[in-house]
Amino acid sequence: MIRRSPTRIEFRVEDLAEYDQLKKERDGKKENDRPMFNPSSWGGKISQNELHERIGFVSQSVPAIVERHNI
Repeated sequence: MIRRSPTRIEFRVEDLAEYDQLKKERDGKKENDRPMFNPSSWGGKISQNELHERIGFVSQSVPAIVERHNI
C-alpha cells in the first residue's frame, strides 16, 4: 500500500457563509412543512383502535383454548 502525506483542507469565510445560507433555507423549509398542533381541538384521548391504526399494529387473534381429553 502506498502511503501519502495528509491532504490539507482549508476552511474559508465563503464556505461558512454558504453553509449558513443553506442551513437557513433547510430550517425554513422544515418550519413550513411542520403541521400545526392545536391542543384545544385535541381531547387527549385516542381510542385503542385508532392508536393501533396510527402505529401500524396488527393484532394477532388469540387461539382458542385447546381441550385435551384424558385417555
